[in-house]
This record gives sequence, C-alpha cells and structure tokens, in this order.
Amino acid sequence: MSPTTTYTVLPFDTVTASPPELEESGRFQQVLAAERVPEDPPMSIEALISRMSTTTPSEWRAMFVARDAAGALVGMGFVGRHLNEPENAHIRWCEIGVHPEHRRGGLGRALFGALVGACEGQSEDMTFMGQTSDRVPSGDAFCAALGAEAGLGMKTNQLDLATVDRGTVQAWAARTAPGYRLELVTERMPDELMDAALEAANGMNDAPMGTMRFAEERMTADQVREREAWARTAGMVRRTIVAVHEATGAGAGFTNLSYDPRIPHVVQQGGPAATSGPRGPCRRQRVDTRLRPRRPPHRPSGPSAPAGG
Repeated sequence: MSPTTTYTVLPFDTVTASPPELEESGRFQQVLAAERVPEDPPMSIEALISRMSTTTPSEWRAMFVARDAAGALVGMGFVGRHLNEPENAHIRWCEIGVHPEHRRGGLGRALFGALVGACEGQSEDMTFMGQTSDRVPSGDAFCAALGAEAGLGMKTNQLDLATVDRGTVQAWAARTAPGYRLELVTERMPDELMDAALEAANGMNDAPMGTMRFAEERMTADQVREREAWARTAGMVRRTIVAVHEATGAGAGFTNLSYDPRIPHVVQQGGPAATSGPRGPCRRQRVDTRLRPRRPPHRPSGPSAPAGG
C-alpha cells in the first residue's frame, strides 16, 4: 500500500446497514477466507451475512469497517462478549481483518483502537482474545506488534468424506458400550435430557487452557436455548449426541456437528468430551474438525485475505 493512503474507520451496524453494504461486507469476508482455505470454493454471501447479522439477547458487540479514500471496504473489526457468561466477564472476543493489499500501514492498529475504545468504561479488567491461522502469517505478526501473547495453540483436522471407508465407520457405529446409551438430538435439546447434556458439556473445562486468562465456565440451560435459537436464525443445522450413563442418568460425554446447507462443502465437528469419575476414564480435548462431504469442484482464484496491518 502507498504510505500516503488515507483511511476512515466507521461504526458498522448490521441492523441499519443497507443491502449493498451487507453484500459488500460478505464479499470482503470471502476475500479473507480465500487466503485461509484456498482449496475451498467461496462461501455463500447469504450465509456470511446471516451469521454476521444474527445476535442473541445476551450478546453485546461493536463492529467497525475501514474504507480507503475511494470508499472501498478494506478492513473490518468486531468485539463482543456474552453477558450471561459471568465466569469470563473480563474477556472481549475480537476479530480484525485487513485486505492483503492494505496491510502494514497501521490500518489494523486503527481498527483495534476502535474496538478498545468501544469497550471503554465497561471494566478496569479486560482481556482481548482472538485467533490467528498459520496459513495467514500476517496475523501472528500483527499480534506480536501489538504485544499480544499466544495463549493456546490449537489444531484443525480435516477429513475428506469421499475417502472414508464407510464399512469401517458403520462397524464403529454398531459398537455398544455396556451401561451407556447414546441420545441423538436433531433440533431442540429435550428438557429431560438437559441435565445430562450440561454435565457432559461442562466436561470441556478439563480441556487444555494454555496460558489464557480463561476461567472454567458452567454452561446453563438458558445458554443452550440461546445457542439453539441463534443457530436456527442463522440458518445452521446442528446435531448433538449425548452419552448417558444408564444407572445414574448422568452425562458421560458428547459430540456435535454444525452444518449450513448454503455451504455444502464443510461440516464442522465440535467437542468431543468424555467425563471422568465412576463412569470411566476422562478423555477430553478441544477439537475442530472439518468434514468435507465432497471435494470442491475448483480452487477459487482472486485476491487472498486478512489479519493485521
């Protein structure tokens, strides 16, 4: 970028934004995704807008966009927190994306400054957290320039379902564990299963936390209902399996899937966790798995994406 380029950082509200502005923000996110996962086809603009626009009653957030002198959108920033998560009230989750042609000129810092300013007066104890990808090295460089510290390294596994041995998977699925049963939840978590599901989900508190200032959270039924509502509004399909200990009715483990029909090439798998105690050994981990229903028909071309600046 030219050292003489000037930018304007402005608040962005998905409620008041015009349809062209929302589409522009979706296309900008496509640019960012193309650098992180160049093997994937472009994500649906409609899906990106839905996820960006959908919120919940307990969410506080602020968003900003950066425009160059010609008015083009070249950066976006987000900061937020959930008011119903008291254990980590000090954490502000944030995202910053800068177009690759406009990095290393202070734009990322300007966006981060706007995010911090939006939180002014909320608390004297705040920690800003976000994620970077080793596929976008500028993200780590930007965080280092800010003085941020890496808190926890994570790994994303990818499985191409076209290469899976279906017979082996069916054999695994047919196995039984004496004393346990598996409950499949396709839409709304049944009230009678909620306690077991919460116990299983809270098993994630034993997953690695690294050096992050992240306290143990106790998920509640209200949080589950809120997340279900968010997924429905955002157009997501969710599936959860809860393992239940027959003798006690306690939650012994879980795993879940989320899928957007408008983005057919990726299914996200979360968890899994298996609780410890009298029901067996503890096995918990933080896993993010991309399940690919089929290989994308092409590799997208065009500009790549974001992180700092």
